[in-house]
Amino acid sequence: MKKVLGLVLGVFLIGAVSSCGLGLTKLNDDLVKKYIAAYKVMQEKGVSSEGQGVDDKVLDEAAKGAGFKDLNDFMTVQASVLAAYSIIASQQYIDTMEEMQSPEYDKWKEIFDNPDIPADKKEEAKKEMEKAKAEWEKNKKAAEPIMGFVSSLIDKDSAAVVKKYEKELGELFTQGMGIQPQE
Repeated sequence: MKKVLGLVLGVFLIGAVSSCGLGLTKLNDDLVKKYIAAYKVMQEKGVSSEGQGVDDKVLDEAAKGAGFKDLNDFMTVQASVLAAYSIIASQQYIDTMEEMQSPEYDKWKEIFDNPDIPADKKEEAKKEMEKAKAEWEKNKKAAEPIMGFVSSLIDKDSAAVVKKYEKELGELFTQGMGIQPQE
């Protein structure tokens, strides 16, 4: 749950900035491809996701080399890409959590349908499922209004473009962190 709340809060901050008049860029294939190209060069030049080794000249050169006017142009697109990516990732997390609440979820079915698992273990699993469901429902009530607001910041076309490049973006964002994007 911390993952989804972190993503939602990050996007909320982007939304707060955009509501101050900065706005988010409408994304298209060309912009996202240029963004990916620039981001890859930045990573190759040793710029880490934690902000270590940041050299504005290197960043500006990478942005210009990928076809952006300058680093500011890249950063404007980055805000939109990150907002859309965060919304997509958060929604996928919510969908997965929703699926897990059903007794038909594969992992639960493996337990409930397995004749080799004793009845008391199945009962424990059922209690755990109900406990997880109650916790999820509580957290979901808090997250839904934020997700609704944040989703309104990104237009559907921009989100669709980011969704198209989701796997490649996920690999960029998790490079060197030991995290693999979900399939």
